[in-house]
Amino acid sequence: MLIDLGQPTKVVIATPTKTGTDSLNASLKPSLEFILPKHRSFVPDTIDTATDIHMMIRNPYARLVSAFRYLRKGTFQWAQSYAETSFDAFLDYYLWSRENRPVLDWTRTYSEFLYDLYESLPFPDEEANLTLWDIRAIPDLLKYLDTYHGVEYRPDLHRNKAKEVKPWTAVWTKRRLKKLGDTFASDCELGGYERLSL
Repeated sequence: MLIDLGQPTKVVIATPTKTGTDSLNASLKPSLEFILPKHRSFVPDTIDTATDIHMMIRNPYARLVSAFRYLRKGTFQWAQSYAETSFDAFLDYYLWSRENRPVLDWTRTYSEFLYDLYESLPFPDEEANLTLWDIRAIPDLLKYLDTYHGVEYRPDLHRNKAKEVKPWTAVWTKRRLKKLGDTFASDCELGGYERLSL
């Protein structure tokens, strides 16, 4: 999404799949003049080196479990086939998709997403004003946007209505972690997250 407060664009917020998109849309809707398609990993050509670029991240293990639970809801017709899928089958499909269908947004790591973001910049990477925000820090990002850009926001109106489920950490057995391998190593380093051990 971008917050267009005039030319050039002042703020760009990149939200990879399952990383706060709905929460930010609900909170910032009064201030958004133009909302870009969700989860895009390239910046608009209306930015310059003064543009505030933000990218949301979260623990990659939690993100994948969240994607699994979201797809199992079968909210969309294309997701109906996931309704009865086990996490093991989902993990196999995720790893297969990364190898065979790398264009799928939800299979891409944050490191890959960030690389594409930098590649789309119309100026050298080192001139970019880019900040990473953990999904738990959305309230801090909203305050930042209000303080430095006068962006109005509402308290987070998006609430996860899912029934109580076991913590995402409980899903990751040693066998599943072994199958996952080093897939999330770069994301853990990027966000300072602890890698789950075998």
